[in-house]
Order: sequence, then C-alpha cells, then structure tokens
Amino acid sequence: MADFWAHTGFDACNDEWQTLPDHLAGTAMRARAFGQRIGIPNLAEAVALLHDCGKYSEAFQAYLREAAALGTRGVRCPHRHVDHKYTGASEAEAWDPSTTGPLLGLLIAGHHGGMPDRSDFATRVSMRDCDVFSRMRADGILESLPPVEAVAAEIASCRNQESAEMLLRMAFSCLTDADSLDTEQHFNPDRSALRGSELSVLELLDRLRKTQVSLLASCDQTPVNKLRAEVYHSCVDKAALPPGCFRLTVPTGGGKTLSSLAFALEHAVAHGLDRVIYAIPYTSIIDQTVEVFQSALESRDAVLAHHAGVLESGDEGEDAAPDWHRLSTQNWDAPVVVTTNVQFFESLLSCRPGRSRKVHRIARSVVVLDEVQTLPPRLLDPLLDVIGCLARNWGTTFVLCSATQPAVSDADKPGVALSGLREIVSAFPEHFEQMRRVEYRVPEETWSWERVAQEMREHKQCLVVVNTRRNAMELLDALDDSEDLLIAR
Repeated sequence: MADFWAHTGFDACNDEWQTLPDHLAGTAMRARAFGQRIGIPNLAEAVALLHDCGKYSEAFQAYLREAAALGTRGVRCPHRHVDHKYTGASEAEAWDPSTTGPLLGLLIAGHHGGMPDRSDFATRVSMRDCDVFSRMRADGILESLPPVEAVAAEIASCRNQESAEMLLRMAFSCLTDADSLDTEQHFNPDRSALRGSELSVLELLDRLRKTQVSLLASCDQTPVNKLRAEVYHSCVDKAALPPGCFRLTVPTGGGKTLSSLAFALEHAVAHGLDRVIYAIPYTSIIDQTVEVFQSALESRDAVLAHHAGVLESGDEGEDAAPDWHRLSTQNWDAPVVVTTNVQFFESLLSCRPGRSRKVHRIARSVVVLDEVQTLPPRLLDPLLDVIGCLARNWGTTFVLCSATQPAVSDADKPGVALSGLREIVSAFPEHFEQMRRVEYRVPEETWSWERVAQEMREHKQCLVVVNTRRNAMELLDALDDSEDLLIAR
C-alpha cells in the first residue's frame, strides 16, 4: 500500500518526509498527555488523531507531490492550495454525527488559521471524500480512536454554555500545541530539545524558602519589616487552603511581590499544580518583577517573561538561533511565567492557534493578578466570569493582589462570579493603619484655581496633581505672579 504523507521534506534541519500515521500518532500522544492533566484525555486524543485526516485525500497528496517537485520548503506550493481542514472536519462529523462530531469538526477546521464562527463553519464544511475513511482504517487510525462514549462523557460534563466554551478552548489548545510540537520534533529535533525547564515548582519553592529565611533573619526589626514578615507568614499559612479564588490586600511597601510568590509556590506544591503565572498590567514593571523573582529563586531559566517587548521564536527570521526563553513564549512551558494582563486574557479568549497554544497550561496553575484594580471596569464582569469558570472547572487558583481592591466578591457586589473569595491576610486593615504616611482632608466646597494658587503660596513646598493639560494651564495662569515655580511634565 502506498504511503500517505503529512509533510514534505526540504526543511533546513531535516529533509525527511513525515508519514501521516506517524504525525497523527505523535500529535495524539502529546494531546492526550495534555488532556490527561485537565480531565479531557479522550477528547484531546480524538481530535488529534482526526485533525489531519483530510490529508488522506488524493487531492492533498497530489498537492504535496507537486510542492516537492517544485522544491518548495515544507508543503508550500505557489500555484495552488488544497484545503485539508474542512475535509477533515467533515470526516470528524461523520465519525459521530450526533454528539462529538460537530465539536471535533469545529476544532479541526480551526487548527490552521483560527477557529471559525459556528454559523460560518456550518456553511463551509465540504463534501466527504469517501476514500478517506477506508485509508484511515487501513492505517489503523480509526481503531486507535478512543470510544465515542468516553469522548461524549467528557463533553457532557459541561454544565452550561460558559463551561462548554471553555472546554472548546482547552481542547483547541491541546490540539494546536501538540500539533506544533510534533511537527517541530520531526523537522528540527535540536530546537525541540531546548524546550521545557529542568526546574520544578517544588525545587523553586525550596530555593525561595531558603532565600526568605536568610532575608528575614538579616532584616532589622523595624515596624515595616515586622509587617512584611507577618504578611509573608500569612501567605505561607493560607497556602494549604483548597484551590479557588483568593484576595491578597497589602499596603504599598508591605512586601506583596515576594509574599504573593511564596503563596503561589506553596499552594502549587500543596495541591499538585503545575506552574505560577504572574500577570501585571504594565510592561514597565515586568522586568523589575522578573529580576526580583530570579534573584529570590536563584535562577534565570526558571522565570519566563512574556510581553510585547519580548521577541517570540521566529520574529528575527527563520534562521534565528532559538533559545529556551523564545520557545517557551509560544506555550508557557515554564514553572514561573510573568506576563501582562493583556497577553493573559487575549490568549485565553483568542481563536488563533498561535495564541491558543498556551491556554491548556493555564488550567491547574496559580494565577496571580497583580494590581487587579486596573482591569477595565467595562470588561470586569465578563473577565470575572472567565476567572470563576477556570477556578470552578479547571483547577486554576487565582490570587487578586492590590492595595486598593476593586469590588469583585459576592459580599461587595452580589451576583458576580467570584463567590467565596478568601482573604489571605485577614489583618490588612491594621496593616494600613501601621503604614499610614499621609493624611487626607476633603474640603467642604469646590476650590477655584485662584483658591488653589492661594493655598500653594502659603507653603514652602507643595505638589498639585491635575487631570488635564488644560487644567494645568489654568492653574499656571492663576500662579502667574509666583516665583520659583517648577512645572513637571
């Protein structure tokens, strides 16, 4: 029987063709391992075994031979394109038309280029190629599929539409990551070998404990240092609590950064979670946070920084030398990830394969949302829905960090997603009193700019913060007779 191929050769590192059964089996093995961690092993394996079944069509095999004859790299052929995604989606629907097939078809249709809208998908599913199933059976692919009942049971575990949508994203992530990793392993095993970290969260926790013991022992027993030690010990003590949603409220200067990392690592080890993801609203403080973590964990290779200022693999051209950091930005295969809120939520809610690869690694992780009050108010409710869904159904623990917590618990605002939000540091009101450094006085009436100028003239030094440039110019006009005026822009 003739061989069926998944990829042509002509790669810079490996010009060997990859057979279709080898690619499907390799992708399925990886996808099942990813799915096993998050409770969908059969769904992940099934979609992986079927994702490229459209390549069993004679039209696609002819396309590969034409690409090889032209000497084009990989499977690119400049003269024509043969779609295998929707052919594969049709075959997946035919495997089980009633329950699992439509969902598998949607995932397969999107594994290159992005998941389509459901309505658009229904109009684009092509006619079946009757030879595909017979060729898959001859290669043993159909016999390797998990039982339909097992796949259907994992899908049926979703209790509502919200859960079903997240299941779709998790399965899509398992597929796209496994597909990319297997293709990379075939064509570029040297680059594939650079992936992953040799350090586990347990090893990092041991390092952090030693660092913190040394740090606490060397600090003077000032009121601020005593408060920081209290915050740290509260984080360590509360880490044994069951996974879910937590709130860490610490005044500025209270040691929130390392204490939150301590809670995250302690919690991950206590409950067998895989990694810590630290999301920050501003790129300006990411590098600083990464440096603090690297110093505390005594390793540069344990902490992955991923934001717009970090080049992902391939951004410097196909021949750029890859390294662990650039490869890990693709799928967050690292014990500690520091990223932005934008990168975190846009990846989580994206339909694009490249962004979606990392989503399955968010499940069974500890996610620390630093400065959580900066989440956009107009998007807060849907973001809380997503956070709550991940916490309830996918084993993700969230820690909301801030000195100025937004109203996101059921006690603050009935009906929001984060019911049962637990305080890590229950004594935070006392801590704010201890760290009080300014006194606020609100005038009974609104001041004019002339009144502000008058108050300024009565002090040797003062700082006035205004909202707009126009306000600044109006205040400047009111101060036109003042000397030694310093204006900061």
